Amino acid sequence: MEFEVYSEDGGVLTAVGVADELYSAVAERSFFSAGELTVKAPPSENNLSLLKEGNLLVGGGTAGIILKIGITPSGILAEGRELKYLLRRKLVRSFGRAQGSAGEVMKALVQSVLGEAIDYGDCLTAAEYSGYFSYIDLYEALCIVSSAAKVGFELITNGERLLFRCFEGADRSGTAVFSEKYENLSSAEYLFDRDKEINAVTARYSGDGGEVSVTVESAGADGFSRREICVEGSGIFRTVTSEGETYRELDRAATEYFLRAKAYKYLSAPREGFFGDAVIGDGTVYKTDFSVGDIVGIDSELPRFFGRFRVSAVKEIQDDTGYRIIPEFTKESELN
Repeated sequence: MEFEVYSEDGGVLTAVGVADELYSAVAERSFFSAGELTVKAPPSENNLSLLKEGNLLVGGGTAGIILKIGITPSGILAEGRELKYLLRRKLVRSFGRAQGSAGEVMKALVQSVLGEAIDYGDCLTAAEYSGYFSYIDLYEALCIVSSAAKVGFELITNGERLLFRCFEGADRSGTAVFSEKYENLSSAEYLFDRDKEINAVTARYSGDGGEVSVTVESAGADGFSRREICVEGSGIFRTVTSEGETYRELDRAATEYFLRAKAYKYLSAPREGFFGDAVIGDGTVYKTDFSVGDIVGIDSELPRFFGRFRVSAVKEIQDDTGYRIIPEFTKESELN
């Protein structure tokens, strides 16, 4: 695995070289969030000049940004995230209500912050979304829409500029089936973790104009199984003119939309995932027979690992043992 390396300034990219002398590389592409990137390399003059914080790495089926560098006499450790992590720590201000194609909603969110600093690809999706956004991190807002509507998003490059696009996975469950008996799946692993689960959130505003509260919850959030928190939010005000006087009035409907969006942000389902080394072969060629976001079939010897699953992430690994890919499969209730 090798990486083209770029520097970035205001969305404009400049090629600075190719990093092809590596000990190992792990490049993860994720559907709902930004995957991880890890590169280990010898401390050669070329690597020291290329593997720097803030530089972009393009290769291995993904594009990422270096966020952290560690250097020792024996090597360089570069760590980062998928390129769409660049959208983090950019503030969406008073965006208001968003409704319509989920991809177009995400595009509008990005445009409200970055304008024409980047390019935009196709974002029209069949899946729709409705919500209210105000004073929220752009990356977090995109992850909220992505998770709710099951629509992926990414920041890619043509070598000159950054481009934002959205995509929906294809249903390949009838043609791409992973199973030990088909010899295209090995080392299957099941993970369930509910340590950070939050299945009910009350968001409230209390101040000028009165009090507004909204509660959202997941199915089964009852009794002892209920894991609930309360968060504070802001009120949304409108200007009203009456009998020659102008004053601010709490917009209860807009405040409810805002609080509901804020509450959904804090909902956190138990993490349930299935992992397995995908053996490259007929019918299981990555980016040809299946890709991130696609729905595939699983027929594993592992308990619970059967049915239709979404490929929520794919990790490509190159090290001294060779090249391999590890997909993460997420089982979603509406798929089964």
